[in-house]
Amino acid sequence: MTIQEQILAGIGKAFESLFDHKIDVTGLALQPTRKEFTGNYTFVVFPYSRITKTSPEESAKRIGEYLVSHLGIVGDFNVVKGFLNISLKEEY
Repeated sequence: MTIQEQILAGIGKAFESLFDHKIDVTGLALQPTRKEFTGNYTFVVFPYSRITKTSPEESAKRIGEYLVSHLGIVGDFNVVKGFLNISLKEEY
């Protein structure tokens, strides 16, 4: 399983755990984080606000916290509006 697939699987589990919603991870996408921001991958949270029933910023924060505590490859995250920027641990 690639790093991207692991992160997407973790995001899917976060949706189940945090928002009680099973999401098809094949429909999720990660983008490389833009150079002016910290992170390796970016997950756009805006389209999922109707599922999370919270603001994109709050949803991204909760998903980021879940990934840091449940996925051994994620070291940190930051939220810029509704964009979740995910940083991998240095060894990855």
